[in-house]
Amino acid sequence: MAGKYSGVQARILQLNPEANYIHCKAHALNLALIHSSKDVSVRNMVSTVQEIAFSFDYSAKRLLAFSEELSDNQNVKEQLDRRTKLRTLCETRWSSRADYLFTFLNAFPVVVLSLEALKDDRDDKAAQYVNAILKFDFMIVLVVAEHLLGATVALTNYFSKNWYQLVRRCARLVVQRLDNEQF
Repeated sequence: MAGKYSGVQARILQLNPEANYIHCKAHALNLALIHSSKDVSVRNMVSTVQEIAFSFDYSAKRLLAFSEELSDNQNVKEQLDRRTKLRTLCETRWSSRADYLFTFLNAFPVVVLSLEALKDDRDDKAAQYVNAILKFDFMIVLVVAEHLLGATVALTNYFSKNWYQLVRRCARLVVQRLDNEQF
């Protein structure tokens, strides 16, 4: 879909060189948020959260540690709303960033306890992770980023819904106009 050289934009311009390609508002909002988070502390926090989510996702031992800690913590279990593991970032879903930061933030006590248990079992990577996420600057950036992205989810969903309705209406008008044309 994406790409001005081989994606939808290129195809549209190939069919009609005078056409204007405009990103949907949800995509534009997501791009603005991504570009505004180029700060080193935000990038580091996001990559640490992603690494930890992947490490729990792809290691049976780590996932078991997370599951055991989660089953012992009813408060976090309720906040996660039936989620049983951390979310990973999906680059193409607009609300993915907010969702995976929300999940990580709410599961934070369980993540810390899991990593500490793994650290006690001589898991060096878990020791590095727990040291990284217990730093003040990591926690502040996590809370602020989750709060800001969480506030945009409703707006993003609104833009997406209305954009698709607009595209459908335009497509119907184009088809009607083409049907009325005399060739």
